Amino acid sequence: MCEDTTYKAWVEMGNTDTYNIYAPNCLNPDTNASGTGSINVFDPRWQSILLSYLNDFVVQKAFHAQPTSWDVCSGDTDGRVTITSSRYSINTLNLPIETAWRPWYLNKEVIT
Repeated sequence: MCEDTTYKAWVEMGNTDTYNIYAPNCLNPDTNASGTGSINVFDPRWQSILLSYLNDFVVQKAFHAQPTSWDVCSGDTDGRVTITSSRYSINTLNLPIETAWRPWYLNKEVIT
């Protein structure tokens, strides 16, 4: 029963990027998208491109960083670890709050 329900949920989700639910689908992974950073030229492969760059030994050396393996997490638009789950997990740690939750702004707009 549980496996059937889980399978149906994955089928319904389709090609949705579960790390960024607002990202467009990558229909052609061979496409070389580039541009000015506009959402109109959004490259759905941005995560793999970023990780390749940050995990490059030469780049890490140029940043004077300790050799490490980078990964991506996206927060509010992340279908795997939602903001609700993040808050629940933080509350479970039962640590004192140093700064109350507040929205983040960029150019006077709330960042989601």
